[in-house]
Amino acid sequence: MPRFCRLLFPVLLLAVSASTFAADPYSVAIGEPLVGSILPRGRVTLGIPVNIDKSWDGLASADRSAWRAFTEMDDPEVTPPFPLPHIRGFLSKLNTYDFPMGTESVTRDDRIFLVVRVAETGAVSQVETMDASADGKQGLSDYEKVLAARYSLALLATKFSPALYKGQPAPSAFVMRVNQTTSLK
Repeated sequence: MPRFCRLLFPVLLLAVSASTFAADPYSVAIGEPLVGSILPRGRVTLGIPVNIDKSWDGLASADRSAWRAFTEMDDPEVTPPFPLPHIRGFLSKLNTYDFPMGTESVTRDDRIFLVVRVAETGAVSQVETMDASADGKQGLSDYEKVLAARYSLALLATKFSPALYKGQPAPSAFVMRVNQTTSLK
């Protein structure tokens, strides 16, 4: 019996540890693959509580509402564009293995607006970067430019389901807010 307990205890500990530190279901890991650890270095997310592994048709009503609010397309006759096959596909295109991490010793919050234009075919036809600074100055820091470029490239490589207006494909545009908080302690 003692030998059985010695084997069972580590298995139970691993099961409890894995469930305790389960990954955020709305994000993907930033950085190198996690070998020998279940603690992520960081994560990237769109900042909305939408299941990143479901297609538009598979989303729950609350997820659809959150995506509509994210794209600011709340007209019931409009179905907003949605990344194909799901949001995880877009987030994985951010190439998070060398994702730019902040080097500051304090927390900062970058706010960058990207205007995403999706053609009626679902292809991203254009991504425009806009500065969202509160003081009205134009221009982004070097870090913000890298972050905006990374998101722009990922968006241009992503196929969307086209927006539908009264059931018919239509060109559309939405604003994607890139909010990334970084902190080194």
